[in-house]
Amino acid sequence: LRKNVINKNGEAVLPIYLKNKEEMFNKHDPRGLTLSEDIINYIEEVAYDVPYDYDITFEITCPGLSRIDKEKMTDVIKLYYGLEIAGIDEDLKITKRKSRTMWVIAIISILLMFASWRWMESSFMELLLIVVWFTVWEAIDEQIYTQSDLNYDRMDAEQIYSCKVIFSEDE
Repeated sequence: LRKNVINKNGEAVLPIYLKNKEEMFNKHDPRGLTLSEDIINYIEEVAYDVPYDYDITFEITCPGLSRIDKEKMTDVIKLYYGLEIAGIDEDLKITKRKSRTMWVIAIISILLMFASWRWMESSFMELLLIVVWFTVWEAIDEQIYTQSDLNYDRMDAEQIYSCKVIFSEDE
């Protein structure tokens, strides 16, 4: 990482070499508003290892780029990772809602068990115990594992979104 990505000034610089400007964009998008899968995979593969305390700079080398092409490339990178952040935020909301729902079901089931301890049959109590066990397990899974994974994904996307894009001329 230090040899290939972190430069002498302590900056994370990811080089992107393109033969032509079309390589940057999805070949199925005639307007050029989406990144190609190759570029997305490359960015995420290399940027994944960059610690969060480094700002990332993409150094794009491509012959014959106009000012408009450069602005478009920068905008498409920002758009892709901005949408990625928005999607992760929505997933976080859903995860939190699911976790709260599971806790509510668990609490209601526990209250039902205690309220009707003497009048219920043992088979119904076992069913309530299974419901409590399952909902508590799922709530904890959502809170601890799923949310933390999403938070890491969000930090990765934010780091790339806040990147600086520079262009060097291919010689």
